[in-house]
Amino acid sequence: MQSVRFPRRLVSGRRLFLIAAAATVMSACQQPVSTNTSADPANRPAAPAPEAIVYVNSDTLLAKYQFFKDLQAELEEQGKTLESQLSSRTSNFQKQVSNYQQNAATMTPSERQSTEQNLGKAQQDLQAFQQKVSQDLMEAEQAANEKLHAKVQEFLKEYAALNDYKFVLTYSRSNNAVLFADSTLDVTDEVLNGLNAAYAKEKK
Repeated sequence: MQSVRFPRRLVSGRRLFLIAAAATVMSACQQPVSTNTSADPANRPAAPAPEAIVYVNSDTLLAKYQFFKDLQAELEEQGKTLESQLSSRTSNFQKQVSNYQQNAATMTPSERQSTEQNLGKAQQDLQAFQQKVSQDLMEAEQAANEKLHAKVQEFLKEYAALNDYKFVLTYSRSNNAVLFADSTLDVTDEVLNGLNAAYAKEKK
């Protein structure tokens, strides 16, 4: 009989943070650019102000955003519960197998055949439950991912509109696509404070 393996542990919180893979583009108030190609500098469209682009350190958000911490704790608790259920079923199945092996010599051919059929079905049921546990954890992770991304993106849209930012980029040491960023464009603390304040109001 094939051995039954436990599903992998809950993935790290870093994979939950999808915002690090995209930028929030704010263009609702952007004016149309003139198509006048005159050489006169006065007729040329103005370049966007440097402060129109800012960035957030996603490592810091992961470490200090309370909503993310609570979300991760919920996922870990769910994972522990499901793995405990799987462990209990696996232990019970192994006891059935051991009992059969100890008593097989004293069983009639009919009894052995019946017991082996029952054990085969029990193993199939156990493997099906293992697959369900893995699927449930994967779906819970995806749902949490979507919640996190939606909450951060919703806040950033309001924050960017309020401050007239056109782009809010992300920076991470582990996945750094930015070669250099001026620290004066780092709005991590402001965003983090705003996110935590909004979440604290929701919890009341």
